[in-house]
Amino acid sequence: MELKKVKLSRCDDQVARDLDVFYPSGQTDDHLLTPYPIIVENIDGKWALLHGFNKIKQFRNRSLKTAPAYIIAEKIFVDKLIIIINYQRSIRALYPIEIARIIELLKNKNIDKRILATKVADAMGINRGFQIVDKYEKLLEVPEYIVEFLIPKTDSLKIWQRFVGKKERIFQKLLELAPPTLSEFLEIEQNLSEIAQRQKSDIEKIAKDLSLENLLRNKKPRTAIKETRKLLKKKRYPVITKHRRNIDNYLKKIRQPGNISLQPDPTFETRTVKFETTITDQQDLRDLQDFLSKDNLATIKKLLENL
Repeated sequence: MELKKVKLSRCDDQVARDLDVFYPSGQTDDHLLTPYPIIVENIDGKWALLHGFNKIKQFRNRSLKTAPAYIIAEKIFVDKLIIIINYQRSIRALYPIEIARIIELLKNKNIDKRILATKVADAMGINRGFQIVDKYEKLLEVPEYIVEFLIPKTDSLKIWQRFVGKKERIFQKLLELAPPTLSEFLEIEQNLSEIAQRQKSDIEKIAKDLSLENLLRNKKPRTAIKETRKLLKKKRYPVITKHRRNIDNYLKKIRQPGNISLQPDPTFETRTVKFETTITDQQDLRDLQDFLSKDNLATIKKLLENL
């Protein structure tokens, strides 16, 4: 591609607007201005913008008169698109939603699906085949507010697929009021989905019954996330929650000096108790002797039997 300076007054960013499939990269204004040129093609004496829709806004906001641009000569649409895709991938990897938007664009252009599943798939860096193309296309059903959350966090198709059609209000409110980490968001989504499935209900009703939105509104964001996760775990694992209460009752009966702690396996998958102590003086030794009294040992034995 030829590289030259083009006049922004002669750049038309509407002619090929359907090629505006790429999201901003979260870069600063200064970074958007350099070092990557835009891509244009000459149509009837004007420069039709093909790539750099976010950049050209920055150029115009800065009142620049010219911009560096690659001039594309290819006439076949698929060939032009592959050049644009390769160029974008030289800047950064494609987001899963961008792959979905490219697939949608090609389908709207009535491009042979075999070309899409082979030649274009290679350019996008995904496996060949109709099935994988269909999986990416479904990502168009991920709500935009979740798209914006996932974009900087993961390119895992498997994770993106979890949010196809997830339009429940509670997820939007969660991201708006108490933005979680990706792992927290996945945990909350999974627990809500499994509770709803077990109770043969839906996520919105479960969220309403648990007053999750009120919790998110009335607590500080990190506290809200912590309490939401705790509440959903109790609801999802009612047997384990009840078992944990029984174990806590045994622990309360055991005299534990400050330098000694007993910690049952938090998953209850093994019948073990972790014993920790710190001995720095004679008093710590006496505390240890008291801890190993007959009464304490008898309660610990019952604790192990009930794990």
